[in-house]
Amino acid sequence: MRIRGVIFDLDGTLLDTLPDLAEAVNTVLARHGFPTHPLEDYRLMVGFGAIIMIERAVPPEARSPERVEALFREFEEEYERRAHLRTRPYPGIPDLLGRLREAGIRLAVLSNKPHHAVEGALAPFFDLSLFDVILGHREGLPPKPDPRGVYEILAAWSDLGPEDVVLVGDSEVDLETARAAGIQAVAVTWGFRTEEELRDAGAGILCHRVEDLYALLSREMSPLR
Repeated sequence: MRIRGVIFDLDGTLLDTLPDLAEAVNTVLARHGFPTHPLEDYRLMVGFGAIIMIERAVPPEARSPERVEALFREFEEEYERRAHLRTRPYPGIPDLLGRLREAGIRLAVLSNKPHHAVEGALAPFFDLSLFDVILGHREGLPPKPDPRGVYEILAAWSDLGPEDVVLVGDSEVDLETARAAGIQAVAVTWGFRTEEELRDAGAGILCHRVEDLYALLSREMSPLR
């Protein structure tokens, strides 16, 4: 493995967003008289995009497309109001990004959050100039595990090939995305999935701490200067 570019997932990889996501969904559910869920239940609801999270949170008998869409719109408004109340970068992540950038490694973010929300999620915690490309779900760009987001990043990094790039994420969605795009994946266990779940999803390389991730990446770095 030769690393010149790193694509990061957002939720569960760079930022611990689960408390604010869960609170926003529960607020919408309670407003409509639906049962709410404990924080830990949301670990398995996230990763596939917000509308899928809403669909999973709503009781099965209430999952009509129209109702899910309406609840999703309410969630977007609720989450925008509280997106940074309890969200924080995972310890060591800001330093990791700075060290990688200093070493000449290209950085990108690929999230299933709506595209307009990705920069908004990053901006309170990171200098956005750290990242060459920031992408979220938008019209014409399907969510992960569709590989087209990776392809768009590779097109921006036209002097890099798939063999030069690794995707770092915390879920089976990220692993599937990397496989579909033909790039290497590194799974991290500090996010929303357990080691067992990631191994069951086919993870070949796992990191349990941010320091372990930096050690792995630094051994394989081949920066363009």
